[in-house]
Amino acid sequence: MYMRCCIVLLFAAIAMLLPLPFSGAGGGAPKPGMLLTVNSTWQQLARGDTTWQAYCRYVSHISGVPFHRVAAMWAYETDWGRSRLWRKHRNPAGIRHNTHARKQGATGVWSSDEGGTVKASYPSLVASADNYAWVLRLPRYQPCHCLKEELAFWRCMRRAGWFSGPHVHARAKLSLNMKRQSQQ
Repeated sequence: MYMRCCIVLLFAAIAMLLPLPFSGAGGGAPKPGMLLTVNSTWQQLARGDTTWQAYCRYVSHISGVPFHRVAAMWAYETDWGRSRLWRKHRNPAGIRHNTHARKQGATGVWSSDEGGTVKASYPSLVASADNYAWVLRLPRYQPCHCLKEELAFWRCMRRAGWFSGPHVHARAKLSLNMKRQSQQ
């Protein structure tokens, strides 16, 4: 019995020392067969690949949200990378400063939008992507991820509080365009 406990503890210690390709965003491991893909997209971001495709691909892999939906969210929220929060603070969607963001090394920055709130400012694209995926995997957004129809997905995200306003159809159209482009 003592020997079994020692072996289990040894394997647990080894597992804790192994480097993971991501910080565990979303509280779960990657899906089976996804580790290589997640690792390669993580390496792209870590090497300085600042393209929106690499960023969205990484977020998609670790959050489980299809690439075209993440890409549409990123494009809409950052105005195709032109928003001040994205350019200066690597914040893709006006994500508030939260506990998980602090674990990623993010600091708070005052933002005058939405009546003035403290938003997260990330030290790297990897930290930003990890926290973005973590937010997408919050329980209130989970029911939306399995919806097949784009319009239903965006309506669900609006009801869950991801965004407000009458932009559901525009987001669904952008998402469909992204899906078509990614399939070509």
